[in-house]
Order: sequence, then C-alpha cells, then structure tokens
Amino acid sequence: MTAFLPKLSGPKTPKGKANSPRNATKHGLTAVHPITAEEDARLEYLLKQLKKEYRPQTITEELLIERVANIQVRIERVQVLERAW
Repeated sequence: MTAFLPKLSGPKTPKGKANSPRNATKHGLTAVHPITAEEDARLEYLLKQLKKEYRPQTITEELLIERVANIQVRIERVQVLERAW
C-alpha cells in the first residue's frame, strides 16, 4: 500500500525559483570558509587584548585565551551569516 503523494511540479514564482537552489542547505556552517583578512586581523587584535588583560602564566591559561578569541571570531562570523540570510 502506498500513500497518496501529490505530484510536485517545482517552484512557480520568481521568488520560489530563486530559493530553489538552496533547498538542501541547512545552515552552511560546515562548508569550507577560508578566514578573511578582516577576521584574521580581528583574531590577532582579540588575542593581543586578552593577553594584555589576563596575562596568562601557564599553557592552560594561554590555550583558554586562544580558544576564547577563536570562538568570538566564529560567533561574529555566524552573526554576519545570519544577518545575510
């Protein structure tokens, strides 16, 4: 027994046709996005400021500061993507 499924003929409106190629895209965050010069500069700035503020004394503290800076740059990238969507 098969369920009744209507035959779909595809998008009809210009807006629907424009959106059609993105149907399979969920969020795009796993796609390869090379770091931009602007993001690289932001990362370096954050690292400098965080090291200046917290003055890491151990490798653990250094790694945590690097992680915070990296995560912040990624969050900012996601915010830009969300605004563009």
